[in-house]
Amino acid sequence: MPRESEVVLASDRTSVTSVFRADRYHQLASTGVEESLAAQLADVQARGWSAMIDGFADPEYRALVIDDDLVAGAVIGGGTRRRIAWIGVHPAQRRRGYGRAVLAAICAEADRDQMILDLQVERTNLGAIALYAEAGFSAAGPDQSTDLFLAREPRRSAS
Repeated sequence: MPRESEVVLASDRTSVTSVFRADRYHQLASTGVEESLAAQLADVQARGWSAMIDGFADPEYRALVIDDDLVAGAVIGGGTRRRIAWIGVHPAQRRRGYGRAVLAAICAEADRDQMILDLQVERTNLGAIALYAEAGFSAAGPDQSTDLFLAREPRRSAS
């Protein structure tokens, strides 16, 4: 299992976007979408996602690299609250604790800086909801039909 200390600040969004694209392709292909169409749609979604990130003030990127391969990434919006815009693990690398390590690193940074974290997750994504609850996130904001809004207060250090 990777350690949160292995999660590094990524220099740019290019490599993190590649994980996002692979994730979208995997989701589309698993629903029966023809392979070339899934690849095209994943490219379009990755470009749209990249443009959405441009709307964040000072976005930050986190990456988990194992054996020179980027296996997980995250994007965080800055400000007085940190917004987790996305956490993803390359489909070929799932169920190994990589997403948990990225989330733990982000939470440790927020605790250190005494920042509130918030995020939005599809209410059908039960695995992610359980992971976020385990990390201390709870319901916050309006109840949406398809998404849940979660927030996490910073934990005080025991010093």
